[in-house]
Amino acid sequence: MSHTSTSLKDAVVHRRTIYQLNKKAPVDDKTIEELFRLAIKEVPSSFNSQSARIVVLLKDDHDAFWDIVRDILKAHVPEDKWEHTGQRIEGFRKAYGTVRHPTSTHKHEPKALDNPLTPHSPQQALFYEDPAPIKTLQTNLPAYADKFPQWSEHTSAMHQYFRWTALEAEGFGCNLQHYCGGALREHDFHCVEVVAVGAGQVSGTHGLQTQQ
Repeated sequence: MSHTSTSLKDAVVHRRTIYQLNKKAPVDDKTIEELFRLAIKEVPSSFNSQSARIVVLLKDDHDAFWDIVRDILKAHVPEDKWEHTGQRIEGFRKAYGTVRHPTSTHKHEPKALDNPLTPHSPQQALFYEDPAPIKTLQTNLPAYADKFPQWSEHTSAMHQYFRWTALEAEGFGCNLQHYCGGALREHDFHCVEVVAVGAGQVSGTHGLQTQQ
């Protein structure tokens, strides 16, 4: 697998929403994992809470995730509108991976918090905000208690942009979607149960285009 990373400046300039993706990857899974670990450690957060977490899913789980999203949507989308929606979901399913960005409102405490990046799969990643550091900050600094959940979402936004740009630099195309919340409630992905819908970042190499 041969690939030369582009500069940060070029990645910022060339980052675009790309829908024609496939399951090929310009770099190996170890490089992708290292990128995610770098994000977890270095992307800033309010009061250095570093509350972002990630669960990485493999092959069948990647496909199962988008199958669940499809089934949930099919129950709500009018039949005469389904063809377009179904084609979009199938396009996301064909990509190499998905980086999940839920909001910070959860029902249960997340699992495996001692390892912020749980190696469950290199093809799809579920991101969420660990509520424990946020609750600690709310307790210790009650004057800002109502602000910490919002600031946690700011951290999530920085993660989205950092990873999108970093994946662009490594030769991936990406798009950002908001279909994914219900899928975490319908399947055991070894992840915190998410109440509010966040965003999903779908990534893969360009299916019909050449990455420049």
